[in-house]
Amino acid sequence: MTLRHAVILETADPAIITRLASTRRGRSLIQRTLSPRTIIVDPARLDQLTRRLIEQEGVPPKACPERSRREEGGRRKAESIHPSSFIPHPSLWLAVQTYRRLGQHLRLPARIPQAVLDALSPHLSPADLAAADVAAEQVMAALRRALDGEIPFPAWNEPALPLEETLAVIEQALAAGQNLNLEYYAASTDTITRRVVEPYRVEWRGGQPDHDTNEIQNRKSKIQNPKSGIPYLVGFCQHAQAERMFRLDRVREIRMINDDGQA
Repeated sequence: MTLRHAVILETADPAIITRLASTRRGRSLIQRTLSPRTIIVDPARLDQLTRRLIEQEGVPPKACPERSRREEGGRRKAESIHPSSFIPHPSLWLAVQTYRRLGQHLRLPARIPQAVLDALSPHLSPADLAAADVAAEQVMAALRRALDGEIPFPAWNEPALPLEETLAVIEQALAAGQNLNLEYYAASTDTITRRVVEPYRVEWRGGQPDHDTNEIQNRKSKIQNPKSGIPYLVGFCQHAQAERMFRLDRVREIRMINDDGQA
């Protein structure tokens, strides 16, 4: 669990934030935009923000009194008990924001416009918006780590090569200094791809710590022990032109490439 303290600037007029973000100095003071009227600001630079807003608007921002926060909380609680109109829960904003950010990694069936978030934001307190935004970022960070192979990800249900066979071919390629030709299921795109990989090493992720560095020679004991985690091939992918990790229980076919380029 993580507790984070956020400093939030909330304005009645969204043009104030627009003017603040229109200059490089103003943009540097904004950590994240939650809505057209609400931003998270750098707590270490509050003095600079105050001076900037005085220069820009002629008046300094006001701190939100504790009494006002209690009154606002009481008002929202009363409205939730006797709603005169729909009051969205912060989890709805979180769901919409997370779905929109998924579009950076996956091809989604539909697009949610920014106007939806803008319509939800006025109904939530700045604290709720900040908490939901942090939660959305945590979800996306976990997804990025999963796609990069840094944490376990749900296994592919289609048939794959036995791990013993896959690891044996990798051992041969490492010993011979040869590349590998993989037929691989890519979870990020939900497709079967063909990759040529220069193997670096095998890593077991998501299991108990193992101080034995001889991964390949101990493959039988690791495969038989569910506490070992999930094996990944780390190597240079010629298709991506970058280091990548390949989850071995998603490998459908693996062959070593000889010096003449033939698999």
